[in-house]
Amino acid sequence: MAGNTKKEKFMQCLLTESTREKAIKKAEISASTAYRWLKDPEFNQQLLELRRSMMSEVTTSLQRKAMEAVNVLSEIMSDQEAPDYARISAAKSILDNAYKGLDLEDTQVRLDIIEEAMQEAEKSQ
Repeated sequence: MAGNTKKEKFMQCLLTESTREKAIKKAEISASTAYRWLKDPEFNQQLLELRRSMMSEVTTSLQRKAMEAVNVLSEIMSDQEAPDYARISAAKSILDNAYKGLDLEDTQVRLDIIEEAMQEAEKSQ
């Protein structure tokens, strides 16, 4: 987002402050201006794009740490001196996330098949 207009500042504040009122105050705008902008579809589209961009950065950051987290869980799970509850919790977390990953992969494969079938159906019409 280029520049630093009051609208852009307000968008940033909406994504970082805990309430709208705090965002309005931090952006140094009036409540009436804020609520007028919040009713504007273009403003909301830009806000959505900014939110998606921010969440994409968060996801990338989490993915960078994922292997480290797996290693920590694996160490705890394998540590014979760790309390049983810690070892069980680590093992459960690893298994739960492994199954979730498998479910996501399966869902993606199914979605790809459906999309391909829909494209083929459109071509044959």
